Formats: sequence, C-alpha cells, structure tokens
Amino acid sequence: MLLDSVSHVMGFNAFDQADTLLTQPLLIIAGSEAGSLWQSVELDEKAAGPHKFVVLDGKTHVSLYDGVGQDRAVAELVPFFANNL
Repeated sequence: MLLDSVSHVMGFNAFDQADTLLTQPLLIIAGSEAGSLWQSVELDEKAAGPHKFVVLDGKTHVSLYDGVGQDRAVAELVPFFANNL
C-alpha cells in the first residue's frame, strides 16, 4: 500500500502550479552564493501574487541564519510582515 504513491511523490514538482496557486503576498530572500538560488529565481518568475525578491550579495543559504546575513534578512522580514499580516 505504501509503495502505491511512490510515482506521485517522485513526480511532484513544487513549482508546477505556483502561477495559479501562489497568490498570497510572498517574500523571497536568497543569498547570491546559495546553491538553491535557482529555486528562488524560478519561484520569483512564477509566483502569481504580490511578491518581493531580495538577493543578499555574497551570502550562502546557511549564512542567512546567523550574523550579518541574518540581520539583513530580518530587516526585510519586519516591514513585510507589518504590511501583509
């Protein structure tokens, strides 16, 4: 029974319907050196609703969780939440 859904899981694409389903306000923050930057770029291109895409120069994905990278990310989060919650 568990293996019946493997083909559905393997075929899942999180970006597949972003252009129609992702309509809420969205803030995308990525580091310019992040290996996952391409995913943020693709999401920015496909998101249907109002969104803001911020790339922090010289930062990796992990560096956004600590130190200066964290401070810069939080500086974007606070006004976004104030305007959209």
